Amino acid sequence: MGPTSAMDSLPNEILNDILDLLPTRALLPLVRVNSHFYSVALHILHQRLLQAAALPEHRLILECYHPSAKLSTPYLYCDYLRTDKLGAGPNGDDEAHGPEPEPTLAGLKSLYSHFRPVVQEENRRPRLRYPRRSQQQQQQEANNGEASAEIKEHKPSEEIFLDEGELFSQLCCTTNLVKVGPKPGFFLSNVNVSDGVMRIWRSWLSDQTKTPTSTAPSSASSSTTELHGKPIEETPEERAARLQKAKAARAVLWADSERNVGVRFRVVQKPTDDYINNRHYRREQPLLVPADEAYDEDEQPVAYQLEFDEVLVRSSRLLFMMQKSEEVSEGVGGNHEGTAVIVSFA
Repeated sequence: MGPTSAMDSLPNEILNDILDLLPTRALLPLVRVNSHFYSVALHILHQRLLQAAALPEHRLILECYHPSAKLSTPYLYCDYLRTDKLGAGPNGDDEAHGPEPEPTLAGLKSLYSHFRPVVQEENRRPRLRYPRRSQQQQQQEANNGEASAEIKEHKPSEEIFLDEGELFSQLCCTTNLVKVGPKPGFFLSNVNVSDGVMRIWRSWLSDQTKTPTSTAPSSASSSTTELHGKPIEETPEERAARLQKAKAARAVLWADSERNVGVRFRVVQKPTDDYINNRHYRREQPLLVPADEAYDEDEQPVAYQLEFDEVLVRSSRLLFMMQKSEEVSEGVGGNHEGTAVIVSFA
């Protein structure tokens, strides 16, 4: 009996105990040995992904700001919410029922962990690029120790103002995994998870403020809709639920091309008067203008508030960054990047 056959004869519990002693970078190549190793190793990897998402002794911090507000925008801690079930996807976790399927490499890579950004106590006061007079008054009251309950319950958000004819804005998005030290703001290690720029298009902002259910039929009868090229019958409630789920998927803006980190926003349109007055913006238009020079309402100045709802981080990325953070904090260094291992996980 050869070595491989001897290992194949081991019960799953014993093989699990042996493989669990290996670090992730050494464990990944073993999934290619045979189906027995594949099954046991993937169950171990799945458990490690779930444990890493809880971030023991670590915190995920988010920096999301307009390029002009880099120095004035504070970072946000992110509280762990959940990790997607296998096969559910980042937008279908709540609808997933029944036992989870057996893990696969592709399935593990598609898992996302969800976090909620929270405002720190020292950063409760909102910092806006275009402060309005009412908000300036609130800030003055806060300095005098008379902050209102609204400020105390302030949720993290960014405000976007698009001038006339401006098609998009941009937000820089940086996420880091830190090991918190004994004092606030002191980190024992800091590892970058993702660093990118999100482009916020005018059309996307407009779509996010529309209610998907408004397009659903008002009658109680079912309607016919094409899904993947095939006609299906669906009730108004089913159609509204499908449109709502599609809107939730579009609400995620990805910070990098690999989609390792994404941010889900709740978008609210705001009046533009205070923004325009604050920027001393005046638009003078004659009473009579040629037809080809008429004012395009689709390109008028608009303002939106983007409230942070969730941060999505690919769980496999989080696991590798946490292990790197442990190496950095222990002084091991970062020269153990197994290129073959990373490719095999992908």
